[in-house]
This record gives sequence, C-alpha cells and structure tokens, in this order.
Amino acid sequence: MRSPDPQLDQALIEAAVTELVQVGYARLTTAAVARRAGASTASLYRRWPSKHALVAEAATRLAEQALHPADTGSLTGDLTSLLQQKHAAVAGETGIALVSLVGQSAHDPELARTLHEAVFGLTRTHIATILDRAAARDELADGLDRDVFADLVIGAVLAPLVDRWSTDRDAADNPASLTTAAGTSGTDPSTSTGALAAARMLALAATR
Repeated sequence: MRSPDPQLDQALIEAAVTELVQVGYARLTTAAVARRAGASTASLYRRWPSKHALVAEAATRLAEQALHPADTGSLTGDLTSLLQQKHAAVAGETGIALVSLVGQSAHDPELARTLHEAVFGLTRTHIATILDRAAARDELADGLDRDVFADLVIGAVLAPLVDRWSTDRDAADNPASLTTAAGTSGTDPSTSTGALAAARMLALAATR
C-alpha cells in the first residue's frame, strides 16, 4: 500500500492552483498539474480520481486559508474582522483561482455544488457564529432573516473579486491577466477602509 506523502499532496494542490491562475478551469488538465508538481499523472490519480475531485480539494484548501473571525465584542467589529480576513485570503493568486472557479460554476452544476459547500458553506458557518454572538449580546433586530443576511455578507466578500474581473476585459480568456491588475492596484484588501464601511452598513441592517 502506498505510503502517504503530504508534501506531494501539497505540491499537487499548489500546482492545481497555479494552473487555475494561468489557464482557468476549462483549460486545466491533470497532466499539466502533475508535470508542474514534478509528479506522474498516475500519482495524481491515486489521490484524486478526476480533475473535478482535484479542483474540489484545491477549492477547499483555498477556502480554509481564511481564519475564523475574531470575537471583538460587537457585531460591527466581528463583521469587519471577517471581511478583512476573507479579502486578504482571496487577494493575489488565490482570488484569481476562485474567480476562475466561480465563472466556470455557472456552466458546471457539480462544480457549483463543490463551491457552495467548500467556499460559501464555510463562510456561512463563520457568519452564523458571528450572528450567534450578536444575539447573545442582544444586538440583533427582531425577525432578522439570517439566510438573506448571509447572502449580503457573501456579496461583500466577493465584491473585490467581481471588481477585479470586470475591470479587465481579457480576463475571461486569460485569467493570468488579473495578476497584473492585482499587483498594480495599490490596494491592500486586508487593511482597506472598505471592509469597515461594508461592515458598518451590514451591522446597521441587522441591529436594533
């Protein structure tokens, strides 16, 4: 039986993310991922039976890069922490890879389910924790629809990605072109006042 090799697993995941950045999901091949990782295609398929399974694992790893939001003592503070951490997590190559996956998911129901579970599901768990804290502090408005509120927060998380995508007309055909925009924007999402402004607006909608 093959011994586990976490280093090779990680190398293959990193290679998959790089391929997503360079060519997008539709053009990604398992052969190219294996070659970039310095591994055989057979070793890749022993770990993941398909391209979709590999990308699903990569998406899960990307989503897990975001830390659990801090307990700051207020709904506004918790939402600010969440948005800053999520924006930092999707900056650079991580964000480009996720943009590629989100775009492809519109045409791939199986990939859409994977993203919903791995990326959006984790974010919804974080939001639920934040709302539970706010409820314990008696901050929440009566009758708040938590599902709708979670949708609004996820929209705020994705907004920087959508903005980067829409400002580059070539991005649909060349995801790597977003790298230039990300590197020259001069904005650090993890410290941007935009996260605080968005958090304040969201908190206003949810509180008494």
